[in-house]
Amino acid sequence: MSPHLYVLFQRCFRRRVRLRLMTVNMTGLTAYAEQGWLFDEQPLDSQRKQERAKSLAVALDNLHTRFGEQAIRYGRSH
Repeated sequence: MSPHLYVLFQRCFRRRVRLRLMTVNMTGLTAYAEQGWLFDEQPLDSQRKQERAKSLAVALDNLHTRFGEQAIRYGRSH
């Protein structure tokens, strides 16, 4: 992606326009990708924790997609 940004940056300089801010938006990113394991066998407890964390991340993504980013707010109890 860097070469594309560099080209855009150079175009701004060729036009001799004052550049104060350059914003990059990314869309169309891929879905959840899981990193592979170096070793095949994992303790059963570790597998369960990983599956639970993955399920939680997917559920939060679904809620954010359906109801917006402010649907879930974290709080604290006293």
